[in-house]
Amino acid sequence: MYSSKLISLLKTFSKAEFNEFAKFVASPFHSRGRNLLPLFKFLKKYYPEFTNKKIDIESAYKTIYPGRAYNMPVMRKLVSELEKMGEDYLVQINVRNNDCDYFKRLSDEMQSRSLIKLFETNINKATEEIKKIGINSDYFNKNFEISLVKEEA
Repeated sequence: MYSSKLISLLKTFSKAEFNEFAKFVASPFHSRGRNLLPLFKFLKKYYPEFTNKKIDIESAYKTIYPGRAYNMPVMRKLVSELEKMGEDYLVQINVRNNDCDYFKRLSDEMQSRSLIKLFETNINKATEEIKKIGINSDYFNKNFEISLVKEEA
């Protein structure tokens, strides 16, 4: 696990992101029915460098499940799920930091629920956010995306 994709991902988190990710992992909304917090707490001891060679999957298992015989499939599943949760967290950061995409996605959802007034409010907010971008390739791409959403309405 020392050089796993999960460790590579966690190394990129700032201290604030790492602390926020802890809350993300602890949230029952994101847990997918499995408690990943013990694995996260094990890895937290090695943040931010993650250079200790003792970061291995068996050590993590012994910490999380003391007294149990090592079970590789269980640990692979935990590591994989925490990695997926890290990816989901990055998507959340991206959406939160991009108001235009946020309002466009929200308007899509409002449209799918036949909430037309809310759809119009949010698509207009997305359009306003595009204007703040300034004229560049992103400006034209986002205008095109919004025009497609409006056509579907």
